[in-house]
Amino acid sequence: MAEHPTTTVDVGIRRLRRARVARRAFLSVLALFVALGALGVYGVRTTTARAQAHGWELTVRHPQIDRGGLPVTFEIAVRRDGAIHEPVVLRVASEYLDHFDSNGVVEPQPASATATDEFAQWEFAPPPGDVLVVRFDVRVQPGARGRTPGWVEVVSGERSGPRVAFSTWSMP
Repeated sequence: MAEHPTTTVDVGIRRLRRARVARRAFLSVLALFVALGALGVYGVRTTTARAQAHGWELTVRHPQIDRGGLPVTFEIAVRRDGAIHEPVVLRVASEYLDHFDSNGVVEPQPASATATDEFAQWEFAPPPGDVLVVRFDVRVQPGARGRTPGWVEVVSGERSGPRVAFSTWSMP
């Protein structure tokens, strides 16, 4: 039968106190991290950007902070005083659209669509009334990280209408 020493090793009171402080600090940081997660701090945040020009008002709801693989809100609303009598042409930065795994424009469907390296362009039939709302069915690309700049503009005839610039931060 093997014998085990019964004497204790004196580690020193200072070392024990440092170890206790380190454990408490670690557990406090861990508890704070879990509490912030429970409050939704690490989730998706949506914000709104607006611009006006030449009688048009453009409002874009987009993710301010997102996470890869999650569905997000991306919505464009165009308003014109009175009624909109002509087709509405929207341009969106291609770089921003590449940030998403898109399932297409949800509503309404565009009458025509074109794309370049710089932007995607959609033409919509005049809506009833003075507001056109375009909702996109998108989720963030699973590998998205960092800041992605974007812009949306209304094209009216030969001149550009309002243009809104914004950015989205993707967290790991």
